[in-house]
Amino acid sequence: RYQRTHIKHLNFHLSRKETNDRKYRGHLSKNEKLRHVNRVNCVLDLHKSHFLEKFRIALPLDQEDYHCELDKWIKFVLSRKVQALEIDLTEPSRRRRRNRRIQYTLPLNRTSSNSSFSASFFNALKSLSLKFVGVDDQMARSFISSCPMLEHLSIQGSSQLKNLQI
Repeated sequence: RYQRTHIKHLNFHLSRKETNDRKYRGHLSKNEKLRHVNRVNCVLDLHKSHFLEKFRIALPLDQEDYHCELDKWIKFVLSRKVQALEIDLTEPSRRRRRNRRIQYTLPLNRTSSNSSFSASFFNALKSLSLKFVGVDDQMARSFISSCPMLEHLSIQGSSQLKNLQI
């Protein structure tokens, strides 16, 4: 039990059955998604380390219902000075579809002080991978300028990224 509290890599993703099984076809019901959300919350509640090397969330949680949970998880890992952050909100059955529901957007520069954080919180990041996360040109530039350690930046499937110039 105590060994799990100091793990430096956290990786949450669909099981092989959920990804490949004909019954699922990569689509999860609301109850199945909630089960995954509860599992992540439980693990993060038990995690006691003050440092986290890698955090990966690869779950189809693109609906607005889960945006507050995603905000909470990202704040948690950033408070642990995460070095590699991967957020993949792709639903396997929709990988090729560009027009989706409202994309989750990182809570940068929101007006409410309890829900916002600036790109400077990402200063320990060496690798940032965002799939089907809403990132606009300004936010991408902010990552590049505010993350001095950043070696790898990947943004895929963002409906908001239009014309990034570096």
